[in-house]
Amino acid sequence: MSEVILNVAKLVSSDQSVIYGPVIQTAENEYLFRNTFSALDLYFTLKKNADGNWVYAGEAPANVPEEYVEQIGLQIDQRNRALGNSE
Repeated sequence: MSEVILNVAKLVSSDQSVIYGPVIQTAENEYLFRNTFSALDLYFTLKKNADGNWVYAGEAPANVPEEYVEQIGLQIDQRNRALGNSE
């Protein structure tokens, strides 16, 4: 069920560097972000929990701050609202 839902998502790191990559829906309500625009090996899977908050899907990667999940989750929410999808 892999489907690209955002061609270019944007993360801003704590040092203000910008990381870009696509977001792919990998399963119902699970999404994969993967950096594809630099040499940085950064990827993680996220989903919404029962409270409507974005969290890691599975174990949290050591090199991925929680605010990255929140930033990508917000972009997924904005995309869904723009398409009239509620999630």
